[in-house]
Amino acid sequence: MVEMFNLLKVEFHKLKTYKIFYFLILLTILQAVSMVTLSDLFRRECGQDVLVRTLLAQQGLSIIIFSGIFIGDYIVREFTSGYIKNLIIYGHKRAHIVISKFITCSLGLVIIGFTCPIIVCVRNTFINGYGTEFNLVSFLFLIRLFILMFFVYSVLAAIAVLIAFLFRNSESFVISMVFVLDFINRIINFFSIRNRSMLVSKIYSKSISSKMFEALKNKVPLTDLVSIIFYCLVIIIIFMSLSIYVFKRADIK
Repeated sequence: MVEMFNLLKVEFHKLKTYKIFYFLILLTILQAVSMVTLSDLFRRECGQDVLVRTLLAQQGLSIIIFSGIFIGDYIVREFTSGYIKNLIIYGHKRAHIVISKFITCSLGLVIIGFTCPIIVCVRNTFINGYGTEFNLVSFLFLIRLFILMFFVYSVLAAIAVLIAFLFRNSESFVISMVFVLDFINRIINFFSIRNRSMLVSKIYSKSISSKMFEALKNKVPLTDLVSIIFYCLVIIIIFMSLSIYVFKRADIK
């Protein structure tokens, strides 16, 4: 436990000084500015509606790609620089190294992912109002939204972390693989809407994009919420287990 805590302290310090992390946050700020500047829809909506709409729009615009750039560079650079070898030499368990990097990457991706929606939401709430009376129900909606999106972004992080550990010597290849997965996801999404094929729709219903859309529904039953969180946890555990397995078998030079 102490070893894990020390690793997390090191990782959080690294995240706070990580230039690409701040560069991606800057890009999401620019994305927020462009949304309210170029789109009448984003400019006119109330705070609550635009928060949900922006989270949905980000899934199609940038968040998956950002996960590849951020996590690919964050992890691969440690392999190419030899830093991760030093962690092993100092006696840190490989499983702990993987878990600490996953937690840090998840936190970083959540911050990146929520920057644009929060900016647009605050701006529209100030100008157009929140849309409903801000009471306990509204507060619980925001808490539920944050928790669900945290799990969704954590799944994206887990996928990118596995790819980074698999292709640890090539940052560009890791980013390319995430791009390919994003492209495949878009193709499946397109055919699930246009084709109405039961098989394609069933495949898409199991994807993280589908779970994201489910998570952003205003009136999702409690059983469905628990199901989405459980689904995300299962995916995270599977991908983390694979990442640990790959890292344990890797010959680090």
